[in-house]
Amino acid sequence: MVHNKHKYLHTKHWWDGLALAYALVILAALLRIWPLQVLGMKIPWVTFYPAVMITALYGGLYSGIIASILSCLVIYFLWPFFGPLPIIAETADWIGMTVFFLNCMMISGIAEAMLRARLRAFIAKNEADKANKSKSVFLANMSHELRTPLNAILGFTRLTKKSEGATDSIRANMDIVIRSGEHLLNLINNVLDISKIESGTLKLEEKSVDINFLLREVHSLLSIRAEEKGIVCSLSIHPDVPRFVIVDPGKLHQILLNLVGNAIKFTVAGTVKIRANAVRNGTPDALRLRFEVEDTGVGIPSKDHGKIFEPFFQISQQEIKEAGTGLGLAIGRQYAELMGGEILVHSDEGKGSLFYFEIPVRESSDTSELPMVIQGRMTGVVHEINGQKILIVEDEPVNRLLLRNILAPMRYDIREASNGKEGVAIADAWGPDLIFMDIRMPVMNGKDAARLLKSAEKTKNITIVALTAHALEEERQQILAAGCNDVISKPYHENNIYEILAKYLKAQFVFEQSEAEPKKNIFIAQTLDQLPSDLIADLYDAATLLDANACAAVIERIHLINADVAGQLHGLIAEYEFKQILDAITTLRSKGEL
Repeated sequence: MVHNKHKYLHTKHWWDGLALAYALVILAALLRIWPLQVLGMKIPWVTFYPAVMITALYGGLYSGIIASILSCLVIYFLWPFFGPLPIIAETADWIGMTVFFLNCMMISGIAEAMLRARLRAFIAKNEADKANKSKSVFLANMSHELRTPLNAILGFTRLTKKSEGATDSIRANMDIVIRSGEHLLNLINNVLDISKIESGTLKLEEKSVDINFLLREVHSLLSIRAEEKGIVCSLSIHPDVPRFVIVDPGKLHQILLNLVGNAIKFTVAGTVKIRANAVRNGTPDALRLRFEVEDTGVGIPSKDHGKIFEPFFQISQQEIKEAGTGLGLAIGRQYAELMGGEILVHSDEGKGSLFYFEIPVRESSDTSELPMVIQGRMTGVVHEINGQKILIVEDEPVNRLLLRNILAPMRYDIREASNGKEGVAIADAWGPDLIFMDIRMPVMNGKDAARLLKSAEKTKNITIVALTAHALEEERQQILAAGCNDVISKPYHENNIYEILAKYLKAQFVFEQSEAEPKKNIFIAQTLDQLPSDLIADLYDAATLLDANACAAVIERIHLINADVAGQLHGLIAEYEFKQILDAITTLRSKGEL
């Protein structure tokens, strides 16, 4: 089909070139008659050279030959219109015509070569675009096929781990399954990210973000891995860092995860430090955030500093047993450049590494998109559900069961449908408050079902949350354009479901204390132990009064002595975690260390 299209275009181009040859030769003849009649019989060929060149450049060899022949015929037969004497009158004139014709042939040949090169480039570009599109479709389909079972594997594993009857041994085994599943998910995401980078479809998705929450989430996700290796992973947020900024949270989150994950991976003993600072460069509007990840790991040879950002490159001589793809730094660099920054590294072999980057941001006061802070297992709801109805539209029975199990403790009125057509019929008759809508389904897909529901007066106000195993941004935009209010990507965490219920159904949940909380208090106590007793006493007094301003004043004094500790304390005060500070100081006093 593509070949036939090119053949049609080539034929049309040839006929257009022929028409252009006639038109330009006639125009050249008319110009010779007037206003160039003063030239008489002198240099007749110069007048027709432009006509032949333009025709050849447009139509190629055959059009140039036709223009050349037409020019010779016009000059030979229509000379009476140009002057009183014949233009071709002696041998020298014939030689001039021959030279003119040969030059025109060379010009036409060169023009033909240029046109063929352009055509080959055009065909190659179309083939490359077609191949790239096929690759994107293939990766999207493979992503869907892998994410769908991963959703069930990770979902039921987390539910089993958090069940009341789970023993410590079962929870440990579930942790292994979860980590392995998340590692596989990370591999899938990396391949998709590299594909988007190569195809040039990578775009920024900026919105208002709680930067303190984002940093603490990264720290929380990876500090468990650090503890398992006996590594101290600390987070320091400078007081000058504004809490709310406009930035692409997904890409910043991924950069930090990759950098901190690598730091923990290549550190056998010691520390991994995460630091965030604000750089204003003299003007209030020129705000840049600087992020640093420093470790005491094996370090990187100077000859490999440039290579580590190449896709799939791994330092082979380092004896690190943890698996990796070699894509994290390559993706991080592309993300940082897209956000207006650059990841740099200082490292010596055997002496640890420091990775850092700065990105421009804008301060924001919009807190509407802040995520719900969730700790531990959900144990109940604050208010009664009052008959709120939820419809699950999902073709996979296992995924329907998973979502029903997540929702079961909240005692919503729940119904199920196995395809979009069935979901539309139930929604029209039953009137649910919220629909969890799978996108890829038989009979009728989720996007078509959403369009039908949003176009009907009776169902247009129902909240529709799409569930999709596709991870490409184009798919997300199409889903939202179809009428869905929100999108959750598979495999999803139960916390994603809680956030949706809190956002659209105003649900309020009760969570049990996180198991990691005592360790966090111990770690804070260990860091506070580095401070003078008078500062700790002042901090305790300020925290007892729940006075954030008084605490901030003490933290400013602490910052002069230990910036890392000050950063941690500032983050706790920003979240009004006075109890953690008081518990940490109480722990120190109970041990007689104050």
